[in-house]
Amino acid sequence: MLARPNGVDTNFLWASGQPAGLMGDPWNVRLIPHYTLAVWMLFTHLACGLRFRLLDQNVAIAKADRLAWLMIGLGAVISLIIILSMLGVHLNNSTV
Repeated sequence: MLARPNGVDTNFLWASGQPAGLMGDPWNVRLIPHYTLAVWMLFTHLACGLRFRLLDQNVAIAKADRLAWLMIGLGAVISLIIILSMLGVHLNNSTV
C-alpha cells in the first residue's frame, strides 16, 4: 500500500523480495506459500467453474472431470515455475 506512493517500482523483482530474495530475508520466507497457493488456487477456481459450465452443457461427467483435473495440474506446474523463478532457480544455458 505504501510502495507506489513512495516511488518504489512494484515489479516482479520487488514482489520476489530482491535484492535479498525470498530465502535471503526471514520476513520474505512467509510469502513462498502465499505466492505458490495463490496461483494454484486461481487455476483450481477456474477449473471448478469450467467443470460446472461443462456439466451444465450436458458434457459427460468423466470428460468434465478430466478437463478440470488437467487445468488444476496445469495450475500446479505454472505455480511451481513461478515460485522457482522467484527463488532464483534458473535453467543453465551452457551447451555440452
